[in-house]
Amino acid sequence: MDWHLEPDVARSGPQRTEGPAKEVPTATLLEGAFLDVQRQELPYIHEVVALKAGTRSVEVFLENARYEPLTREELALLPGLDAPGAQPELHARVSWYRKKPHALIDLYPYRTSPNGGLEKLVDYELRIQERADGPGPAARPKSYPSTSRLATGEWYRLMVAEDGVYELTHEQLVAMGVEVDGLASDAINVYGNHFGQLPYANGEVRPTDLLPNAVLMEDGGDGTFDPGDRVLFWATGPHTWRQDSDSTFRHAKHVFTDSASYFVGIEVEAPVRIVDAALAQEPATHQATSFNDRQFIERDLVNLIKSGRNWYGDLFDNVTTYNYSFPIPFVRQDHPVCLTVDVMSRTLGIGNASTWTVNAGGVSETFPVAGVTDSYIGDYGRPGNRVMCFQTAAGTLPVSVTFNKYDPVTSVGWMNWLELNCRRDLVFVGDQVSFRDLATVGVGHITEFTVQQGQNIHRVWEITDPTQVRNVPLTVSGSDRSFRMATDSLRSFVAFRSSGAKSPTFAGKVMNQDLHAIQPPMDLVVVAPPIFRSEAQQLADRRMSEGLSALVVTPQQIYNEFSSGQRDATAIKRFMKMLYDRAGSDPMLMPRYLLLFGDGSYNNITVSSGNQNYIPSYQTANSYKIIDSYTSDDYFGLLDDAEGESPSDLVDIGIGRLPVHSKELAGQVLAKLLNYDRLQLLSSGGQVCSADGDGGANDWRVLTVFASDDQEGDGFEGIIHMSQSDALATRVENEHPELNISKIYLDAYQQYSTPGGERYPEAQEELRERVQKGALLVNYVGHGGEVGWAHERFLDNSTILGWTNADRLPLFMTATCEFSRWDDPARTSAGEFVLLNPNGGGIGLMTTTRIAFSQPNFVLSGFFFDHAFEPLNELGEAMRLGDMFRQTKRDISSAQPNQTNHRNFALLGDPSLRLAVPRMRVEILAVEDTLGTPVDTLRALSTVRVRGRVTDLQGVHLTGFNGLAIPTVYDKKVQQYTLANDGGGPFPFGLRKNVIYRGKVTVTNGEFSFTFVVPKDIAYQFGPGRISVYVESLDQNGMGYTNDPIVGGTATDVAEDEVGPEIDLFLNDDRFVRGGITNEDPLLFARLFDENGINTLGNSIGHDLVAVLDENTDQSLVLNDFYEADLDTYKSGEVRYRFSDLAEGEHTLRLKAWDVYNNSAEAFTEFVVAASEELALAHVLNYPNPFTTYTEFFFEHNRPCSTLDVKVQVFTVNGRLVKTIGRQVACEGFRSEPLAWDGLDDFGDKLGRGVYVYRLGVRTPEGDEAEVFEKLVILR
Repeated sequence: MDWHLEPDVARSGPQRTEGPAKEVPTATLLEGAFLDVQRQELPYIHEVVALKAGTRSVEVFLENARYEPLTREELALLPGLDAPGAQPELHARVSWYRKKPHALIDLYPYRTSPNGGLEKLVDYELRIQERADGPGPAARPKSYPSTSRLATGEWYRLMVAEDGVYELTHEQLVAMGVEVDGLASDAINVYGNHFGQLPYANGEVRPTDLLPNAVLMEDGGDGTFDPGDRVLFWATGPHTWRQDSDSTFRHAKHVFTDSASYFVGIEVEAPVRIVDAALAQEPATHQATSFNDRQFIERDLVNLIKSGRNWYGDLFDNVTTYNYSFPIPFVRQDHPVCLTVDVMSRTLGIGNASTWTVNAGGVSETFPVAGVTDSYIGDYGRPGNRVMCFQTAAGTLPVSVTFNKYDPVTSVGWMNWLELNCRRDLVFVGDQVSFRDLATVGVGHITEFTVQQGQNIHRVWEITDPTQVRNVPLTVSGSDRSFRMATDSLRSFVAFRSSGAKSPTFAGKVMNQDLHAIQPPMDLVVVAPPIFRSEAQQLADRRMSEGLSALVVTPQQIYNEFSSGQRDATAIKRFMKMLYDRAGSDPMLMPRYLLLFGDGSYNNITVSSGNQNYIPSYQTANSYKIIDSYTSDDYFGLLDDAEGESPSDLVDIGIGRLPVHSKELAGQVLAKLLNYDRLQLLSSGGQVCSADGDGGANDWRVLTVFASDDQEGDGFEGIIHMSQSDALATRVENEHPELNISKIYLDAYQQYSTPGGERYPEAQEELRERVQKGALLVNYVGHGGEVGWAHERFLDNSTILGWTNADRLPLFMTATCEFSRWDDPARTSAGEFVLLNPNGGGIGLMTTTRIAFSQPNFVLSGFFFDHAFEPLNELGEAMRLGDMFRQTKRDISSAQPNQTNHRNFALLGDPSLRLAVPRMRVEILAVEDTLGTPVDTLRALSTVRVRGRVTDLQGVHLTGFNGLAIPTVYDKKVQQYTLANDGGGPFPFGLRKNVIYRGKVTVTNGEFSFTFVVPKDIAYQFGPGRISVYVESLDQNGMGYTNDPIVGGTATDVAEDEVGPEIDLFLNDDRFVRGGITNEDPLLFARLFDENGINTLGNSIGHDLVAVLDENTDQSLVLNDFYEADLDTYKSGEVRYRFSDLAEGEHTLRLKAWDVYNNSAEAFTEFVVAASEELALAHVLNYPNPFTTYTEFFFEHNRPCSTLDVKVQVFTVNGRLVKTIGRQVACEGFRSEPLAWDGLDDFGDKLGRGVYVYRLGVRTPEGDEAEVFEKLVILR
């Protein structure tokens, strides 16, 4: 099929934003281009074209091309352009995404003209020819068993560590808990698949359920399994061998387990027993009296960079020589013994080299391994490999390996493995001998195998197919045992003595299960270990209530059916592929989300308290270069037939991980997920016992935050983080103008030098407060690591763990390095803390787990923002995180198929969670004055009324919508400049930060209106302002905006006002009295009123809403963003701000506020901080005192948000107890509710006139106690 593609087809790449050329240097050269980081960021065009079903390869032709010369300026931007003679490069390949083929086309549009100048392609057509041949998906059947063998019967799992003949005795079955009394021998079967580790490539077929294994039943012939009876069976260990040539084998070590699993099934199906093999009747063409032996030594002791699947053994440092040995009895001295030694060497310095010396079989060989740089992103070490062949005598082969250091201090080496191939005489020695003979394989070959000294052989089995073992009838000739077989292909055997069978290890009883019975659709699969199963099921139940189909399954259940019971990450992938294959081509039936509910580790072998590897991690083969080695849960979603582990493979499902490593953490993260999408009507005021005292304003759902690292010198590279962040913010502003944008760029703040390094305290605090108040999404671009953002500690663990924004959780998008590395059991990364913080932080992260690079990060971020806020359907439902993740990964994998950078991004969170983007729309109907006359300009001191309504996505008025709205009116966007703290010039960026009015109004029948007075402090030049409105009811929310009103100028004929605001200042709640007690984290709480409203604009110096603690004016707190107007009025409101870690003792607090006319007022109070560790009481009193028939007891304490047991005991002055008042008090603040007393004693009699003593005691739920004695007077 041929067809043409015009060059103006909409591309999948991110479009460049407008702005100075220095922001995006290729913007004037090639719009919509990608940059090839491997060719000095040479721009190229990338196209993704859907192909017809069945296409497996394509050819692409460039036609009707037209060129223009490159200008001098353009040439300066193309250092990666090839030398003269270059022609346009066109690369095309086919990739599969959710079973549909796509052509991925890369075009480098440059050439050398006939006259020798360099030109660019400006107009062209692409002709695409589709072919049904080529390296496409393997044509293999998609049939899976309809049910698992584990669905019925009684099951037990066994483990073995090595190949061999194993026995299962009557006594072993009894110890396993099998009811053996009267058990028929035919009821016992053994199952297992013998394939070692599953292949990474999907096209390599393996059994998908347990296979029955032929066994030898030795029951005395009575048909019952009695004492002394046994079952004999062959078991392949976890590590396997593959034929590498005509004379050698290569071992494959299982990277996920040191044991292979087998199953005993009781009363499952008809018995499968070993039968005799068919012997050849023809004369022998070959004689086999020797065989190919193979052995290896490989110890996994250390992972050099805590990444990758290859581990290393003995350390060659202080000890530079290690000795190893191989048993080689009856080795053939007329054939070479071949030893392969694989090592790793770290020698600093390119051009330097350490050497390795291997002594074996009387031969010594020395070979060099080149040095490496000391760069963190370079090779940590270099692998070395040497094959030595020699003749040697039978017995034990000693091998000595010496590391000859180039530098006696810094050079270091590690053993990887040793592998031996040799030929041995076929002599029976020991308990078991397994053998095979490559020399006798050939078409038409008949081989006579003769086992010498075989008088003690019990049996010889053919184990070529280990599930269908065959007994080999033997010919006896003295001590020799022989047999004749066809050897067209390689055959394998084992000879063993009767007493030489090995014993397996019992792993446990297996409950019936049947994952193979699951049919599509299955939208969400949650893989969770048993310890987290309850929490995982609660989450699945929530998603099912939303209309998704969901399943919770344990890793071991998956292993049992898809990897023969042994731990293997690929088993999870194969399970998902079964669901994917069964869906056919219907995307509605395909699985959508996979949630890995549990932590993992780069150490996939060890399972211990220090290595909580609940769900295994995929690790790359590269294990010595940090930029090429990574973990990626993408692997579990590469489900098309032709895929495996290539960075160009496309993720077909949305995958997320919750890296929890305790049941407590699992419960805490679950609570965050279940609470996230719960809508709450806005209250008129917060409570001190909420996470931070905030009133619950949910307009955080329309705010996106863009944060960036600072400048690093001159040129484009110096401002790359800021320019990328600003380009992404502009992209969101243009494509989703309904969202509000906040920008926190480090270099826009003053940098300070401290003993710990450079710091940006104001930026750190603004980020902390912004997240604390909530945001829909927080995006960061810049340097980072496992402990936070930026060298200046823009964000660190203490800040993350201090967030208490549990009801206002943002999604984090972090384009930085290894911020969320989750697979290091020795450290919980900062990104993990964002998710795991039980009191706040974030709801999830699209984040990096390894080193990542800025330009590919920027491209991926652009793709992410293509999808993040798009409604999923006409109902306005937001996209689920897994869909964003899947589509982002699809786009970036297609655009940068040969790069691994995108694999370093992971979704930490629930992929089935919807981002909290409001669904409905708000339409601003009118902006008018108090008489209803439309106005187009918001002038200083004018009174403005705004009317609006709530609609669906199609603009239909929702008359049944009743709830609340939060309007925010912004002044004009201002041009900000960074401070060039680290050199270079200022970077300009636009920011809309000054708020004219923020209120809270009632929505009735889908309509609302609000009124406010424009502050005197607005910027008087004219320019477009912004009105943003968030609305919320009990079950719906929405958002809308207009940028039409102009802000500027001054109103005429305004009323006079020379009176400042009224301020009532408290700590924690309105029961506070001056001098009261608080804990270390009190809440500043103030009520404000002014006839014309409170000024929170922040345009003029000195007119901010400011708090001063302890008269420390140089660290005053600007609280403009913490003021919230009361419901349906602009005249009054509240300020709430949480202090943290205040010193114990006395403190003062001032609060200064301005009204919109610039009149000010100030309030003052004092308070005492009592440490929370010990219960403290203060201001214990009763009122009135003296009293006649009624009084109330009061006290202050430092345990807010607690239920306290309070006891008041009244005594006479002689010490006699006359009255006990006991009550449980729920305390929200620091001052108690009153305890009333009528002056009667415990018997209801009046107490006499006089002075009494009372003891007020308090006990907390934790058992802390405190008491205070005071006096009271009764007047009769």
